[in-house]
Amino acid sequence: MAQVYTSVTVSLTKQTNIPVVDMPKADNGRGLDIFITDDIVTSETGVVDNTLSAMLFAEKPSGLMVSLSSNEVIRFDNTDTYEVKFNGSDAFANMLSETGIVKAQISLMSGSTYVTTFNIYINVVDNIAMQVDVKSTQEFKNAIEVINAANAKISELNEYISRFQEQLKLTVNVRSGTADPTVLNTDKAGDIYIKVES
Repeated sequence: MAQVYTSVTVSLTKQTNIPVVDMPKADNGRGLDIFITDDIVTSETGVVDNTLSAMLFAEKPSGLMVSLSSNEVIRFDNTDTYEVKFNGSDAFANMLSETGIVKAQISLMSGSTYVTTFNIYINVVDNIAMQVDVKSTQEFKNAIEVINAANAKISELNEYISRFQEQLKLTVNVRSGTADPTVLNTDKAGDIYIKVES
């Protein structure tokens, strides 16, 4: 499955407005593409720098701490700008296991030297797919088939009810007179004749 990356930029030199990104709870196909910068916009070409590594440290809403290793660090020539990628994984999904604000920082490391960014906030929102009780794809498919069959039966029953109600309709002709009733060729079963006594 393709990775879905959320891009965010964070400063190395000053804490400005804290970047906030939204992510659904417990998705393991999501990742972060983080630009770490010294606030200088660069047009330089970036290349993967294998001498650098990065760790993401996060505090979940409950206070539990998690850490993730980056998949790659890209350095842009002649600047202090870096692109750090954290791919989706079960460990990434664990970071998103609680709804609320996850506070994260990234440490960029070279040997024993490291520098840490200011905060990034990840707003973990409810994931509707996780609230479905049906666990497996096959069970979900079976549940949909049952619902579709039930809806078809309901539609069929509604058609029968409509036909039955139509047949229940009774048209009655009422005639009256002082003479004894006589059958006319226009009479139908159920017609009423009222004899009026003079």
